[in-house]
Amino acid sequence: MAKWLFPVVLCLIFSSCRKEERDRDQAAMLDFTIAKTMFDDAFQIVDEIADETEGIRSTPSCVESITIDTLASPKSILIDFGNTTCTDVVGTRRQGQILVTFSGRYRDVGTQIVITPINYQVNNYILTGTKTITNMGLNESELPYFNVNVINGKVSSTSNDFQSTWNSNMVRTWTEGSLSVFLQDDAYSVTGTAEGVDRNGNAYELTITRPLEFSFVCPWIYSGKFELQPEGKSVRTLDYGNGTCDNDVSVVIDGFNYSISI
Repeated sequence: MAKWLFPVVLCLIFSSCRKEERDRDQAAMLDFTIAKTMFDDAFQIVDEIADETEGIRSTPSCVESITIDTLASPKSILIDFGNTTCTDVVGTRRQGQILVTFSGRYRDVGTQIVITPINYQVNNYILTGTKTITNMGLNESELPYFNVNVINGKVSSTSNDFQSTWNSNMVRTWTEGSLSVFLQDDAYSVTGTAEGVDRNGNAYELTITRPLEFSFVCPWIYSGKFELQPEGKSVRTLDYGNGTCDNDVSVVIDGFNYSISI
């Protein structure tokens, strides 16, 4: 019995070691998702406030003031949430400012919109960097599309225990609602690439392999898939699903599947 028992014990020991050493690092995926969600949220705030004219469409909760400068070139809007944290109607905590510059109207071909957070915090995350949105006109499917670039994006915690950085080159297509004036029927899809450094200092590259889809009425990306390649590690995939509005995603690392909530 001893002749076969010893190899089995060794097998169990080494198998256990391999399980402990299995690559399960999800930091880069988590950090990319947080950063993209925060920049998308900033754009949604801007879209909710900005109007096709020089007026204001609406004022979201927690906004202390909105300053519009139509004499400057480009025109600008400064959205101020104040210097202390305010919790809005859906429980999101904000403070700081968002500066937006417009070279023209959002729907006009060639218009460039630049979004810059200033001392801006959301739910204990500090957001910095710039997001530039350029109206490229209609694509081959006669849908409006926009080049969307994030430059020197950074998300850090207010407790200073981590930070992540990223840059991206993406295309946002306005798939639904472009012909109406109501936000509630707006839906978009996003394709493109990104690169960054996660909270642990590991560089990564990312490619969207199935368009990421989101809408004004759903707080999460509800469909789409991307592949993320951390430096020196295997490719990870994150799948948002196929249309259900929830925060559940599927992650695959080295052939192992994980279900997580983001």
